[in-house]
Amino acid sequence: MIEKNVFLAPCSKERINERILPIGSRTPSKLLSIEGVILLDSIMDVLNPEEIDMLRRTYHDGKTRFWGTRFKNIWNSMKINDYVLFYQKERVISGGEVAYKTVNAALAAKVWGKHESGETWENIFFLKNVHELKIRRKALNHMAGYDETFVPQGFMRMRSEASQRFLKELRSRYG
Repeated sequence: MIEKNVFLAPCSKERINERILPIGSRTPSKLLSIEGVILLDSIMDVLNPEEIDMLRRTYHDGKTRFWGTRFKNIWNSMKINDYVLFYQKERVISGGEVAYKTVNAALAAKVWGKHESGETWENIFFLKNVHELKIRRKALNHMAGYDETFVPQGFMRMRSEASQRFLKELRSRYG
């Protein structure tokens, strides 16, 4: 069995550009590029031909889910089929597998704008098999074998042994 890495990614609602969302999807309680969808048609103008081809093959219904980071070193260690957990405050709210990766500053700027430093979240990872999770931080720490006081700090990769322990526990709990 191939070992997967697990990444923790902070997420917030503030930066989503609502002009690229499908009509009727403006649900404030959703992180629209993670829990909801962004239509491929709404981002075609900032994708190159390779990205368009890959995304059309991956998302047959034309609906994508993706996230980005400014931390290229961590993003570089991410592989297709690795698992990403998205957290807010004291809980993990969703998770999914990496389907495709690309560096695309224009896409990041269109979806999230720019950071106050002028940077974008251009290291983008598209997701598949995204599902809602409700895992409190203490339960995450227990599942991964972390100290109960551990608090995720930004975008990070779990240690290998913690990743495998977490995924085993996740499968036993959620199937």
